[in-house]
Amino acid sequence: MIVDINKADSTQLDGIKGIGGTFALRIIKYRERLGGFYKKEQLLEVYGLDSGKYAEIKDQIEISNTPLKTININTATFNDLKRNPYLSFKQINAIIQYRKQHGNYANPSDLKKIIILNQQVIDKITPYISF
Repeated sequence: MIVDINKADSTQLDGIKGIGGTFALRIIKYRERLGGFYKKEQLLEVYGLDSGKYAEIKDQIEISNTPLKTININTATFNDLKRNPYLSFKQINAIIQYRKQHGNYANPSDLKKIIILNQQVIDKITPYISF
């Protein structure tokens, strides 16, 4: 049985060989914080889920094309952005301050103008932001 990690509840996740109740709850909590998974490898970011555990479960899971929860970067408050695990306190402040000084962002490449956001961070947050 293949489980969709964007739609599964804790019981369905618990049914994956190698995932117990604790990991099931951690996966759900992280999924909610992110706004959904866009690739299986994001499970490696779940606390305690290492590459060995990932190798054990990766063939038992799938990701549907369920829309991710996005946040409008031009209207988002600090608290809205704080939910995203890829952004630090300083990066969130920089995003908001830059927007206040220079106006709205038009696309992800506008984020490159913020010195403390590297391409890796921009790539990670892009699926979760809208303009």
